[in-house]
Amino acid sequence: MLFNNLSVIDWKFDVYSFIVSNFVSRPNGFKAYMPEVTMSIQTDKEIYHYGENVTFKVVLRNMRNVTKDVEIRYKLWTTVRDEYRNVDIPLYPNYETKELTIPPNSTTILNFTIPSYGTESFIADLLYDGRVKSHNYRIVFTYHRHVHGSIGTKFAQLIASPVDFTFTLPAQRFYVGDGKELPLEITMQKKFYDHFDYRIKVHVKRFVRNYGIDEEYLENLGLLQELNLTDEILMEKNASLDTETWRLTVPFDISISKLKVGNYKLKIEIYAEGIPHPVKMKSYYLSVLPHPVSYGIHGYYTYYGTRYFYKHLKPGENVTSFLNVTNKASTDLEFPIVIRISETNENGTRIIKNESIYMTIPANQTKTLIYNFTIPPDTSYYRSYKIEAISPFFTNGILSFFDVGDSHLEITLNPGEKSWYNDWEINLDPTKTLWFNVTNDGFLDANYSCTIKATSKGETKSFNFSGYLRPNETDAHSVTFFKKSSGNLWYDCTYFTKGSGIHELSGKASVIVDYTPLIKADLFLSTDKRFYQKGEPVNLMADVINRGIEFDGSLHTELTWISRVGGIGNELVDTFDSDIAEFWESSSMGCIEEVKDGRLEIEMLDDSFYSLGLKYSLYGDFDMQVDFGIDSWSPSGNKSISLYAGFVYVENGTDRFENVIAAREYEGGEYYVFYYVTEGEEYVKKIPTTDTSGKLRLVRHGDRVYAYYYSNGWKEIGNHTVSSNISIEVGIGGSNEENKSKIFFDNFRVTGSFIRQVFLDNFWGYYDSDLCGNLTDSEGRLWYEDDFDDSGWGTKYTESWMYTAWIYDDYYGNRYYRKTFELLKEPIAAELRYSVEDGGIWVYVNGELVKHAGADCGGKDTTSGSIDITEYLHLGNNTIAILATTESSSSGGSNPIPTPTPTPGGGHGYGTMDIGFRIYYSLSEGHMEMQRWTNDTQIHLGENQSLRINYHPDADLIGKVRVSSILSSDGNTIATGKHEFYVYDKDYALSLSTDKEFYKANESVIVQLLAKNKGNIEDEYTLTLQKDNVTIFSTSFSLQPGDEKDFNVVTSSPSNFTLKAKLNDIEILEPVEVVKPIVNASIISMDIVPSEFNASLLLYNPTKVNESLEILFGGERFNVTLPPNGAFFVTKQFRISRNTTINATISGDVNLKVEKEVIYGEKVKIT
Repeated sequence: MLFNNLSVIDWKFDVYSFIVSNFVSRPNGFKAYMPEVTMSIQTDKEIYHYGENVTFKVVLRNMRNVTKDVEIRYKLWTTVRDEYRNVDIPLYPNYETKELTIPPNSTTILNFTIPSYGTESFIADLLYDGRVKSHNYRIVFTYHRHVHGSIGTKFAQLIASPVDFTFTLPAQRFYVGDGKELPLEITMQKKFYDHFDYRIKVHVKRFVRNYGIDEEYLENLGLLQELNLTDEILMEKNASLDTETWRLTVPFDISISKLKVGNYKLKIEIYAEGIPHPVKMKSYYLSVLPHPVSYGIHGYYTYYGTRYFYKHLKPGENVTSFLNVTNKASTDLEFPIVIRISETNENGTRIIKNESIYMTIPANQTKTLIYNFTIPPDTSYYRSYKIEAISPFFTNGILSFFDVGDSHLEITLNPGEKSWYNDWEINLDPTKTLWFNVTNDGFLDANYSCTIKATSKGETKSFNFSGYLRPNETDAHSVTFFKKSSGNLWYDCTYFTKGSGIHELSGKASVIVDYTPLIKADLFLSTDKRFYQKGEPVNLMADVINRGIEFDGSLHTELTWISRVGGIGNELVDTFDSDIAEFWESSSMGCIEEVKDGRLEIEMLDDSFYSLGLKYSLYGDFDMQVDFGIDSWSPSGNKSISLYAGFVYVENGTDRFENVIAAREYEGGEYYVFYYVTEGEEYVKKIPTTDTSGKLRLVRHGDRVYAYYYSNGWKEIGNHTVSSNISIEVGIGGSNEENKSKIFFDNFRVTGSFIRQVFLDNFWGYYDSDLCGNLTDSEGRLWYEDDFDDSGWGTKYTESWMYTAWIYDDYYGNRYYRKTFELLKEPIAAELRYSVEDGGIWVYVNGELVKHAGADCGGKDTTSGSIDITEYLHLGNNTIAILATTESSSSGGSNPIPTPTPTPGGGHGYGTMDIGFRIYYSLSEGHMEMQRWTNDTQIHLGENQSLRINYHPDADLIGKVRVSSILSSDGNTIATGKHEFYVYDKDYALSLSTDKEFYKANESVIVQLLAKNKGNIEDEYTLTLQKDNVTIFSTSFSLQPGDEKDFNVVTSSPSNFTLKAKLNDIEILEPVEVVKPIVNASIISMDIVPSEFNASLLLYNPTKVNESLEILFGGERFNVTLPPNGAFFVTKQFRISRNTTINATISGDVNLKVEKEVIYGEKVKIT
């Protein structure tokens, strides 16, 4: 059976199954909302020295294509910490506001700087569209810097601690006569690279309760004592964390045999040198019980019945309470439990029952005490009752707590699911009536009067209701809310009963009116032809037909196409005839440059330098040379003229920059030509010369760069091996230490492959977890997949260095990172460099593992290097995902792709990780670049109206043009449309399409190609098709004027790939998305079941592709095809006679086994 939405169904047979093709019109839990503007608050670190400035950086990102006006309401909540009194002392809490405008798709950063004296909090609200959209805060702390000598006293006792500590105990309950030691371990963790001296004090305070139990019994246990003991220092030790020591474990052994029966508060204090009060404290509670065995009694309480906890009950009602007690000892135990019932009324509290019940519980068994209490039938006064279970073996337990009232009015809203005791949020269908229900839940008649006020967008509606209710009666009043806007509902009610006086009730509800389901429209896109000649006007039409209520909306239309741009060739020449060429960028200090007499002249003053660098970088081999000359060099100070090429490489975890330089230099009274590398000052050779002019040359071949000078032919000066394929900076320059000098350059020439960098922002998402491995989101997508939902992750921003998108981070445990970015230019080269200390990393690019470096899960290692990631990137959206791990108490093994390995009990270490990447596109041969044209049109449509919008894009269209439109209203998508057409500057045309939009791994992809002769004569053509730059189809043919020929090519792939079709001189790129099948599966049943019961299996497909599945559940096999966002539900009857695990096996596109353990309830005994 096929349903369009899921509702409650009364099934009358054993096996039920259906597929949900449209999982509810508004599927709560399956719909994600992307905010228009995001906000994060960042600082460069978390802990600051006393008095050090801290800068709070508020980063605002406009995620939409329109300008956004926002308001920031912020407060600097600055406190200092008094650890001794355990309080924060505020200094200046004030709210301020700032209004600003954020351009489309851009980032705005606000900085707020204050000195740090303790705990500094920056709290901010982001407001736009009249509502608070985001609330965020950032907290940093101050620690005391260790110094020799005196320590300032003004805030000495108020500073935050520069250390933290943890402690471990084997248990919380111990027993007299055990004769054991209490092994207490305190592990201190230093936060900074500094030296700290400490003293650790362990205090214990004993307190004993009078349990209200038989005194003779307590006296035999040694519990009949009234003690008010002060703190007793059990032990104290000194500890020191020197500069290189970050963690220190200090053991304490406390003899349990010295502790009497009772409850204890264990307090651990850390004192720092020169500070009279503790800089860090923690407490721990433990009990010494009277039974001489390793494990004793554990008691706890539960309550349930026909009424809720804290519910108003009526006189004469029965209350049933349950107490489950487990004997974990190895011997049978007999002990008392006191059931105490107290009544509270206007005259105070009195105990109305104090009953001792003795229980005998065999070793390692559980018994349940069932206690019934009937509320006295007196209806003359209001009171409340508390039922407690008390024993020396466990802390007091409140079994029940309830009121008995003369009258109680209960307010509910329909639609709604709960009583209106607090603020409430309601989703209201505008076609339905909102009901205000008043119920008398007391035992006397009541008169009531209520006023209701509805507000929305400055409008107000008021309603007044009154009535008379007998016990258990309900009045329902209809409230007409606003049909097309959300708002608030306020109510104030008064009621009274005979002799009880007047009572008041008030409350508020936020009403969200969702009229989106009533807006229905169709959207169709079309053009008047499929193929256009370049320059010919394009007529694009969008037809909107309203199928629902009147609405206002926005139609966003976007055209995307890929065209080849660039192509500056492989040679650049500047003879400096009239001016400096446009491909240069100059920087200098103390210099005057001038193009004169067909050359570039530079006059250099004292302590000056000059650099003229290319705007572009070079990829691979190159040949670069320049003529130089010296007009005047004074014989003092060092001077040079140089031709240079710069490279970036990784060494010992550091991103280093080196220049390979061929130079003419004056040094120490001598003239040389020489070669050197600036990183490390590696001088290879100096050659004396008296020439005042000449030529310098740098040539790269393979991984070596050679330096030459010209003297009756080219002479090699030296050479150097470089590790990067990219010469990031190349150019000419000079320097001068003393007096004036004058040099000149001429006839610069460079041949090679010119590239330019793609500039990216440096925002990264991050998430901390004890799990080392395959982290998934709510839809089962893995953390490194492109469509993984990371909307709940934190945001980290790092300042870029040399245009590199870097992460510099210290972390604790396992930290996941993600960065998604769009490439509009086809990448030709991309380098990723990494450095890891005390852990390991896994690097994924677009879902593929490209590098595992360092340790496995839980291990410790240090490593660094670089990776060529060019082949993993493509036009459009790309995702880089990183898992950084640290040393822990458990290891994940040696599997290069980590499996989920939670670390029990913590035990993580600290790790540091630096990783960054640069991406380049080609200028020499040109590159494929994605272009966009967008339009936003506001529309208004009445019922049954239609509208046609004509577009004439004023853009330089070429190739395959993809059109997509989104019709929305109040941020909700109403309809979408897609279309494509082609524009060429030739008299022939090519189209490329696939049979589907999304594919499963290794599914057949049918590629449809069509070639057309638009000219007036017969012509010859060659058609090729490449998949990720590998040719999979090629053919040659001829076409008569107006004829066309189509071809089908079948291919497949386990992951995303790019198709490139070329017909003579025109080409098309087509990305193909391959989706990993995912199924969310769960078995639904009660946890405790009878011998016969029903269990259901629910499957949901969150992906974009159909999934073919074979399901085995309850002894029956089902073959199902789940559409995107489709669900499958089946219920089976089971018969069991013991505790059982129900399972379902799923195979096909997804292989999965789902289990649920159920407890056989008929074996559960209550005594």
